[in-house]
Amino acid sequence: MRQYYLRSGGDVGDLQVNLVDRHLRSEQSHAIVRSVRPALQAIGRRYGANVKIVEVPPGPPVLAPIAAEVYGPDAEARRNVALAVREQFEKTPGVVDVDDSSIARSPRTLVLVDRRKAALVGVAQEAVVATLRAGLGGEATAYLHDQSK
Repeated sequence: MRQYYLRSGGDVGDLQVNLVDRHLRSEQSHAIVRSVRPALQAIGRRYGANVKIVEVPPGPPVLAPIAAEVYGPDAEARRNVALAVREQFEKTPGVVDVDDSSIARSPRTLVLVDRRKAALVGVAQEAVVATLRAGLGGEATAYLHDQSK
């Protein structure tokens, strides 16, 4: 999404590709974007990711070329209206990379630790928490500075 200020968490990120000067390439940036979009979106679909290919506009930053905001007192009605608006955008020729700000449901796992058994074998609760945190969220355990390259 272009709304950089809305990005947070480990499930979002971006990759910026800088092209060589326009005088040093045969295609315009828009043509390059159009040619790579289908393949990159196919990769995203394979992994359940939502891939957006955008060109950085010249001049000051902008949010998005088209944006729709849906308001209402009922969450289910808002979702239904937003879905209808999204479907209309997707049917519109020339509109690409349609997205919405709804949060996708993610899998949830409940881990129940038998504290008594853990204590009997000498495993502290802090160790269980630290191990789960490292396994689920990742942890930098060491750094390697390789000067051989």
